[in-house]
Amino acid sequence: MTPLAVLDACVLFRFVATDFLLCVARTGVYVPLWSDAIHAEWMTNLGRKRMVPEDRLAWRHARMRAAFPEATVSPDLADLVEATSACLTDAERKDAHVIATALAAGADILVTDNVRDMAAVLVRLRRGPRLLTPDQFVAELYETDRDAVTTGARLHRTSMTRPPYDPAAYLALLAGPRAGLPRTASLLATHQTAL
Repeated sequence: MTPLAVLDACVLFRFVATDFLLCVARTGVYVPLWSDAIHAEWMTNLGRKRMVPEDRLAWRHARMRAAFPEATVSPDLADLVEATSACLTDAERKDAHVIATALAAGADILVTDNVRDMAAVLVRLRRGPRLLTPDQFVAELYETDRDAVTTGARLHRTSMTRPPYDPAAYLALLAGPRAGLPRTASLLATHQTAL
């Protein structure tokens, strides 16, 4: 069964990692999910912290929605109340909407860099998705279907034209801080000629 995976705002905040994950999703190896609140969070943070122009953020948001029209999940009030009621700190409450999205979607996985805080909330809820960092998530997908992940990586690499990347430079990009996918890069290095 194809896993359903909610992509947290902290993941969508990183353009290289996001583009990689969505290229992998195009192969059908997983179904990406998000909410309007998740989109609003990454867009606000990129505008504020990286000074990305609003029109560029809106364009990127529209492209993501067009590429995955079924990805948007709208948690109802009951999901939000349930997620919020399991939160004890402000940091946890800040992410309650992400957990509510995963609950509403019946997601298998929540892809996030904020595993610690969310794990505590899910323990209290006694239900919900597994939490994986982007690198852990891709490594699991690779174990399930390495051809799909390799194809997604090739789609991603060849879509990058400013500047273009040869396979070796591309793997270095994935392993570096812009993507934060060192394990993924290591796994894909064995398929460098296919990239």
